[in-house]
Amino acid sequence: MSISTELQNYETYLQSTYDILADLGATMPANKNMQNVPIILEEFLLPYVKYSYIEGTGSQYMSTNYKPKSNTVFKFKIRLIGSNPTIDYERIYDCYNGSQSQGKIQRSNTSTTWGIQVYQTGVKNVVLTQEVDHVFEIGNSSVTVDGDTTSFPAITYTATYPLVLWKGNDRYGKFRLYYFQIYEGTELVHDYIPVKRRSDDKICMYDKVAQQFLVGVGTFTGAV
Repeated sequence: MSISTELQNYETYLQSTYDILADLGATMPANKNMQNVPIILEEFLLPYVKYSYIEGTGSQYMSTNYKPKSNTVFKFKIRLIGSNPTIDYERIYDCYNGSQSQGKIQRSNTSTTWGIQVYQTGVKNVVLTQEVDHVFEIGNSSVTVDGDTTSFPAITYTATYPLVLWKGNDRYGKFRLYYFQIYEGTELVHDYIPVKRRSDDKICMYDKVAQQFLVGVGTFTGAV
C-alpha cells in the first residue's frame, strides 16, 4: 500500500470518527486530530457541558452548605455586570443566618468600593470596576485582590452559617463567576466550575472534588 493511500485511509477514518462523535452531540474542535478524540470522548461522557462563566443578574443565589473556618481560603474570579438599584447593599457572598453575618463582601449600591469581611472583622476595602475581571484570594490573615495583598492579624473562627454566593440578607449581587475554589490550608476541598447539566440543561455549578452539582435558586445564564 502506498503512503498516499495510507494517508487517504487515515483521513477517511478520522473524518468518520469525528462525524460519529458530532452526531452523538459532542462538541467538536476546529482542528481534526486523533489526539483530540480521547479528550472529546472524556468531555462527552461527563454529566455536564463546561461553561466559561455563570451569571446572576440580581435575583439568584446558590448556597454551598460550606461553613468557613480559620484555615479556609477562598479563590475565585468574577466580573461585575451592573448594579442593583432596588436595594441598599449588594453582596458577592455572605454567611448569614437572618440576623448576623459571619463573612461577606458587600457594597452600597451608590459606591464602587466593596468591603471584605472575614468572619466578623472588616479587613479590606477595594474598588472594583464594572465589566472587568477581578481575582480574589481570601484567607484568615490576608486578602489578595488582583495581585494587591493586605495582611492582618490571623482571625480564629468557626462559622455556623453556610457560604451563599450572590446573596446575603436578601441583598443580591450582579456578577459573572468563572470559578470558585475553597481550600482548607493547602487542601482543595471544593472546586466549583460553571456548567450546563446534560440531564435537564440547567445552568449551575459542578463541584469537581465532591462530584456533585450545585444548583441555585432562580435562573442563571452563562456561556461556553
